[in-house]
Amino acid sequence: MKRIATFFALVMVFSISVFSLSSCDIKGILDTKDNQQDIKEDSTDSDHSPCNHIDADDDTFCDLCAERYDAGEKIVKDLKFQLNGDGSYYTLSDYAGDGAEVVIPADIDGIPVRAIGENAFSGSKTLTIVHLPNSVTSIGKYAFSDCKSLKNVYYRGTQAQWNEVSVGNRNTPLGKETIYFYSEELPSGEGSFWHYGENGEILIW
Repeated sequence: MKRIATFFALVMVFSISVFSLSSCDIKGILDTKDNQQDIKEDSTDSDHSPCNHIDADDDTFCDLCAERYDAGEKIVKDLKFQLNGDGSYYTLSDYAGDGAEVVIPADIDGIPVRAIGENAFSGSKTLTIVHLPNSVTSIGKYAFSDCKSLKNVYYRGTQAQWNEVSVGNRNTPLGKETIYFYSEELPSGEGSFWHYGENGEILIW
């Protein structure tokens, strides 16, 4: 009888142990699934689709880029602009492109582009034509240094306005032989001048 009682006792202990282990395994599996679900949800919440920063249609920024824009920086067609401290004007701070022709806007969202920063176009080997708005009042040193291919700068203002622009050192490509001043009518004075043709093309007087 003692042997039978001992046998049943061992069976009971073994059954309880197996049940406990099974319960732990089931709980572990459930916990693992819950954790995986949490990780998946967290990943979904933090996921951001790739962004090129500029919308091809309207030059607007995504939410991530808007944070940079609010900080005063904006990129338009390979041109980087920095908003000044009081938000009254932009400075063209850098050019990241390799095109032959660049059109600098007179304003961005109604805020004028007043300056071209130091070294903005420095070393550009492919740049040959620049369209410069008359909103620009200063050009930093070295802004156009080593731009050996630069041939024509079409300034949207008059020669008198250009004479008021502050031009820093080492901007040799901005010589008299390069600058063309805008004039709707055939000019009588000395200098190089341009105007728009009937189809909007640039013509030299």
